[in-house]
Amino acid sequence: MSLSIHQVAFDCKDARLQSDFWSQVLGYAKEDWGEYGAMAYSPDNTGVRVIFMPVPEQKSVKNRVHLDVRTADGAREAEVARLVKLGAKEIETKSASTDLWSATWTVMHDPEGNEFCVSGEPLT
Repeated sequence: MSLSIHQVAFDCKDARLQSDFWSQVLGYAKEDWGEYGAMAYSPDNTGVRVIFMPVPEQKSVKNRVHLDVRTADGAREAEVARLVKLGAKEIETKSASTDLWSATWTVMHDPEGNEFCVSGEPLT
């Protein structure tokens, strides 16, 4: 049997706000399910769907899983600035390297405080 990731689900307070934000971040379409949540998905239906399910409790600790998004053209700083204008918060920029690669990424929060990272193409 073979499995693949079909969708990533986020618990949230405001599913519409989250789907609006992530659809703009990823260039995705969105679908509002009213009280049942919302979804952001690639317009050609080839990417991983991101769904947002409303829950009553607030986020209280760091995410155990988060999204990493990467720019195709290496323009990480420009993407970070664009995401801040969409409602994200810039937290910190980090770098790491091994004998095989080096990378720089920026840790951010989405409008509900969920962590995600933005990177450029890794350098080899």
